[in-house]
Amino acid sequence: MELVWDELTRKKDEETFCDKERMVVDLLQKNVKLKKKLMEERKLGQIKMWLFLVSWAFTVVFCVLFVMKINCNMWLVLVMNGYLFVAAC
Repeated sequence: MELVWDELTRKKDEETFCDKERMVVDLLQKNVKLKKKLMEERKLGQIKMWLFLVSWAFTVVFCVLFVMKINCNMWLVLVMNGYLFVAAC
């Protein structure tokens, strides 16, 4: 009787152990998928940020060029990002 009881408890313990192992493996797989998705979203966010910054930089440059075009009888010297721009109309 004890032998049967021991074997039944051992089988039950093995089943719970297998269930826990499966849960751990599933969680690890989900973690890998989520990390991959997060890296893709981060890369997309960086691309969007750079596009936004470049578009604003071009907007500023075009506005400055427009203002310089309006003031045709002046020499303007602008220092932007460490570069020296000299313009005359």
